Amino acid sequence: MSQGQIPEHFVSLQEPKIRFGHTAVINQHYMYIFGGWDGQMTLNDLSIFDFNLQSWLKPSRMQGSIEGRYRHTACATQQAMYVFGGINLALKRFNDIHEFNFDLQTWTRRIALDDQPTARTFHQAVILNDQWLFVFGGFDGMKRNDLYRAKVAAPANGALL
Repeated sequence: MSQGQIPEHFVSLQEPKIRFGHTAVINQHYMYIFGGWDGQMTLNDLSIFDFNLQSWLKPSRMQGSIEGRYRHTACATQQAMYVFGGINLALKRFNDIHEFNFDLQTWTRRIALDDQPTARTFHQAVILNDQWLFVFGGFDGMKRNDLYRAKVAAPANGALL
């Protein structure tokens, strides 16, 4: 690929819709923007900013989708972005985990084997050691101060937390 050429697994995008309550993660030289609220509806689109090309892109072969949401969290490992929680237009809160695989451009709903947190918004989440998603606090109708973890990827060296 020569400099200035869009990679084959992306297509050009003018720019994303105006939004708030969305998330952003970085993978390589791309910023992935997911979901949010545009003032009228919850969004489930994925927009990508290429820092090298200084242009907006979208996946050309994306498979699957997840329900639109805002006030969710997103974290990234080297292989994928993980989206947790949020709320939709009907004020339904979510406690699901979805994985977007960067290379395959596929959405997959992940099953959490540990205790699952209540459906919530206004929480925070982080990835530890490229394998554990931790979710802290938030609001599920009540203010929360709890901590949950879910394994999202197998460690490369076989070590456990």
